[in-house]
Amino acid sequence: CHLRISDAPYRDNLEWSRQVVECAVGDPGALRGVGLRELLDEHGIGRVSLLKCDIEGAEVVLFGPSCHAWLDRVDAIAIELHADSMFGDGFAVFHAAMRGQPFALSTSGEFTLCRRPSSAAVAAAAPR
Repeated sequence: CHLRISDAPYRDNLEWSRQVVECAVGDPGALRGVGLRELLDEHGIGRVSLLKCDIEGAEVVLFGPSCHAWLDRVDAIAIELHADSMFGDGFAVFHAAMRGQPFALSTSGEFTLCRRPSSAAVAAAAPR
């Protein structure tokens, strides 16, 4: 899709609190939006060691139903979740996407941290 930076106030309305909205191709300020799977594939990236997200509510879109097309390529995630964005409740969508995934979740300050166990740790924990 195509996106543009929204002028609508969000949170404290300072420069770090901007959101994007979907727009038409010819709209002023329109930028081509790229999904994470497409981005990884276009650049030949097989694995992501750490995915850090502070995307002001767009985690609702990133971790929606299509996240399972790329999530298995990520080893760790550090994400700031937002429940009050124009996109919806980032906490709910993110935690629904993590359900059933092999990530260990914890929090540190404003970040939710997710770490996939290493293959060596998984093998060591497997029953013999």
